Formats: sequence, C-alpha cells, structure tokens
Amino acid sequence: MIEFNPVPKSSVLIIGHPQKERVQLGADCVDNLSLAEQHIIQNPYSTVVIPIKKFSLVELSTFTKNINDHSIDTHVILINDSDDYEKVCFLVNNLNVFQIVDSFNVNDFEKHVFSSTESYAQTKQAKQLYELFDDQNLKLKHLKLDLEERIEKRKARIKKSQHRFESLSKTLQALHKSLFIIHNSVTLAELESELSKIIKAHLSAQWVKVLFNAQNTTKEQILKANKSLNILSLPLMIQNKSIGFSLFAFDKSINLLKDDLSFLTQISEATALSADRISKRGQAESLKRQWEAAFNAISSPICLTNSNFQIIRTNKGFIEKKQTPLEEVSGHDCFDIFFQDPKALENQTPVEGKYFFQKNQTFLTEEQSITYEVSVQKVPYIEHEHDLWMVHFRDISEDIKLERQILELSKMAELGTISSSIAHELNNPLGGMISFLQLIKMDLTEGHKNYSDIEAMYTSALRCKGIIENLLGFARRSQGEMDQKINLREIMQQSINIFELQTRSTNINIEMHAPKEPLYITGNYNLLTQALCNILQNSVEAIKEKFKNSPRYDGQIRLELSATDGGISLVISDNGTGIEPQNQSQVFNPLFTTKNPDTNSGLGLTVSFQIISDHGGSLDIFSQPMAGTSAKISFSSSRFNRQEPSN
Repeated sequence: MIEFNPVPKSSVLIIGHPQKERVQLGADCVDNLSLAEQHIIQNPYSTVVIPIKKFSLVELSTFTKNINDHSIDTHVILINDSDDYEKVCFLVNNLNVFQIVDSFNVNDFEKHVFSSTESYAQTKQAKQLYELFDDQNLKLKHLKLDLEERIEKRKARIKKSQHRFESLSKTLQALHKSLFIIHNSVTLAELESELSKIIKAHLSAQWVKVLFNAQNTTKEQILKANKSLNILSLPLMIQNKSIGFSLFAFDKSINLLKDDLSFLTQISEATALSADRISKRGQAESLKRQWEAAFNAISSPICLTNSNFQIIRTNKGFIEKKQTPLEEVSGHDCFDIFFQDPKALENQTPVEGKYFFQKNQTFLTEEQSITYEVSVQKVPYIEHEHDLWMVHFRDISEDIKLERQILELSKMAELGTISSSIAHELNNPLGGMISFLQLIKMDLTEGHKNYSDIEAMYTSALRCKGIIENLLGFARRSQGEMDQKINLREIMQQSINIFELQTRSTNINIEMHAPKEPLYITGNYNLLTQALCNILQNSVEAIKEKFKNSPRYDGQIRLELSATDGGISLVISDNGTGIEPQNQSQVFNPLFTTKNPDTNSGLGLTVSFQIISDHGGSLDIFSQPMAGTSAKISFSSSRFNRQEPSN
C-alpha cells in the first residue's frame, strides 16, 4: 500500500536531508525519490535539492523523467557528496541544474536555495513576458501583411491604368530599342538576351530564340519542351531566301493583337541581316576561343616564345604564378621572368627533352626547395615568320615530397615487422636479466666493490628495455585510444610545461602562438604530447650545442598553430645548430643520431613521425646549418574540427 505524505506546502523540496528537523527554510523534506515524485505531481516546486550519493543512476533517471514531465522549469541543486562523475553528468545534461554543492552542511546552503528560488521566479516572469511579447508581435505582423496587401492591390490598379494610356508610345520606343540592339549585337546570345528584355517589357514575352535552318531539330525540341507556352515562329529572310527563324514565346493567357504581330514581323526582318553577320563572325572567333580555352585550361605555367626564348604569349597559369600581366612580360626572356635567371638551363643536358631547375623560396617560417620540370618543344606555325617554342614549367616538388613520404612510410612498416619479432625474442631474457640484477643489488651494499658494476649493468639493461618498448610501438598501436577529441592548444601548452623547468634555468625562450578559437582533432592526447616533446627535445639540444661556443647565446623556440584551407598546421622553429645537408635525408631513419649514442637512441623523430602518421598527418623537417630548424606538422581536414566536443 502506497503511503502519501501531507499535501505539499512549500516551493522548495529537499530530498534525503540527514537532519531535516534543523532545516529552517520552510521547505518540504522527504526521505526518498518515491515520495518526492508524489510531491512533484501535486506541486510544481521552484527548487529541488537532490543528494547524488544516496540514489542509484536508475532511480535518478526515473526521477529526472518525472520532473521534466511535471515541472521542466524547476531549478535543481545537487549535493555532490561522492565522486560519481557519471551521475553528475547525467543530471547536468537532463535537468535544469542551478548549483552543485559538496554537502548539506556548507555555510551557504540556505543562500543557494534562496538564490535558486529567486532565479526560478525571474525565469517564470520572463517567460510570461516573452509569451505576451510574441502575441503582440504576431498581431502586428498580421496588420503589416494586411496593409502591404492593400498597397499592392492599389499599385496594380494604377499600373494597369498607366499601361493602357502609354501602350502606343511604348510600342514605338520598343521598336527603336530593338533595331538599335539588332544592329549593334556582337553575338546571338547577346541579341537574344537583349531582345528578350525589350519584348518581355513590351509584350510580356518569356524569351526570344534565333535559329538557323540547320537547327531545325533544335526548333522541334524547343516546341516539344514548351507545350505550356504559345510560341510564334517567324522566318528570317535575306533576298527572299530563308536562313532560319525567330521564335517568340508567350504565356497562353496572352492574346497578341494585329499591331503586336506587325511589331514582331519588323523585328524578325531586321534580325535576319544581323544574325547572318554574327554567324560568320562567330565561326571565326569560335576557333580562336577553343584554342585559348585549351591553352588556359592547363594549370601549369606555359609560354610561347621565339627562338631566343623571348615571351610572345603566356597562359593564365603563368600570369597567376608570376602575378604579372602579359603586357609587362611580353618580349622578355621567359627564364629571366620565371626564375630571375636567364641562364637557368644553360649548362643542363635535357633528359627525354626535359630540363630540371631547383630554386629556394620562403614557406611559412622555413625555406623550402622547389623543383621545376621544364619542357621545351618546337611548335610548327605556318603564318609566323619565325620558329615558335612552347616552354612548359611544372612544379614537381610535391611529387618528390610524396615519393619521399612513401619511402619513409615503407621504412616504418618494415621496421614494425622487424621490431615485433626482435622485441619478443629479446624481452623474455632481458626481463630475466633485470630481475636477477635487482636481486643481486638487494644482496649488495653500496660500498661493495661490485656494486657500481652491477648498477651500470642494471641501468644499461633498463635502457635496452626502453629501446625495445619504443620499437614495439611501431608494431602495435592501440586504435581504441585514437578517438579522443583533442585541443591542439592544450597539447602545445602541456609540452611547453614539460620543458619549462629545463629551459628556465638556461637562456632558452619558448614562445607559443595560437588562435583564440580552439582547434580540435581526433586522436590520442598522450601520443601527440610525446611526438611534440620529442621535437622540442631536439630543439633544446640543438640550442645547447650553440651554448658550448657562445654561453650567452639567446636561444629561441617558437611554436605556431594555425588553421589552413586544407586542415591544421603546427610549426616548431628554433635557432639552434641546424642539420647538415648530408644528414637531412636520414632524420627519420630509426636509430640514426648525430649525438652521443650512449644517451640518445635516435628514435625521437622516428617515433614522432610514426605517431603523426597514425593521426593522419605529416611531418616535414626544414633546416639550415648554424641557422636553425623548422618542423612542420600538418593535419588534413578529415581530422580537423573547429567545434568544441560535446559532453
């Protein structure tokens, strides 16, 4: 049998208070959610206080539904006397939570209850005001629409009267405009468009088409497709010979008068001469446009030159690349314009008719080498008195970069296969060695003559274990951890914090530049932090190498995060010793290092490369000896999310 409490008499309901006799708020107090639900059915409370720890998630879920069914505006104060994050999140997401406090005993508990009750009252008042405002606004909208409708009707009546009065004058004006357009049109499309505007304004025509006799099939298709319209066909006559027809389309509701037909006949007679002229001119220009379209459709820079490689014509790609109009480059040496070097190909031997030229240009904060493939071919042109040459410049830097990335990825895949088999073979005996060395250390005192040797063996064994664990990282990467929503700004800050103590004691300054708007990707927080820390570690060590020759050297490390059209870019730059050119192609090779191999395994950049690749990104290294190094991390748009992840 269900026991009902007395009729609720307060606007505040407190559930499960341990000392409800001490409550001085005049609130209704109940011990469980079942009684609370009965009270809520009878009285929509302004504030409900719920202790989280006392009830299960199932009970809270049922109670939440009842609150939302009977009093969705009720403010809720949660007593968070446990660390149950799941319950807190559920209640915050499904109830109108006003405050979260630690217990019933906090000093400001009554103050929070009063604030909640006052907020509830303000919310109800605002809601009523909004409803009143919406009702008045709706009435005003209806009144506005009624007035606008009356105005439009009156305008229609005035327009109709004016149309009847000005009909004859408009016919003469329309004929004059039509003849002017017919004799000055350059293309049929222009002729049709302008005539359509004039005749549409005068006789409400839908459109005007001018067709030649060879387009009889097109005429039949137009007639078939526009059965809902009345289409008037008038012949185009030149010296009593038909060359085509003019089509005038009208709505079926429009009845043409005798004067209207006379007007359209005069238009058709004048159109015949103009259409014949336009047709002949169009045939000549069509061939020219086709050639220009094909020439400009090639995105790579192309230019036509004489035998001395002086520019005669360029395509659109050349102009966009050099940001210089044709008038300014015409007559100049194409290699001088494109490479600022007229002798760029002087000492080169072509490979299958192609030359290769490499130049440097600044890209972000690093200098990037760009390689161009230059094709030079002779163009037969009868009307030109001298030979013409076509010079084609193609940027193949991305192709070279892609080949290098494929090679690096194949190395990583091969390393993963090899390391997996090696690590499993070494882990078991190495584990036994470490265990026995620990036992031996426990039996020796620090003063024993063999203690230092055992300690060195133990340290070396742990180092070997660390290297093997790093190698195993390539062979097995947990995909279950790659679904976190990560703010890259937090990754940068976390990595800087790790190195802050190390750099604070030296003359190394780390700067971080990132947009205020968070940039999120999907991945693993710890792995990305490890990848960034490995790169920062290389930067710190490179600057410390400079300290050996210049102790007061001002070391600088700059991290710059930005959103690009293709995704996200993160550049880490330093002013350290840089990387020698002969070593730059090996920076991602496993176990390759230019430092002391006893303290550096050579896996730092290799691990970073693999982690970033697993996140769908790319890592590129740009360096100049004694000037510094820049590492550019790029993430594609598929990993990029500007919005903050939801709870």
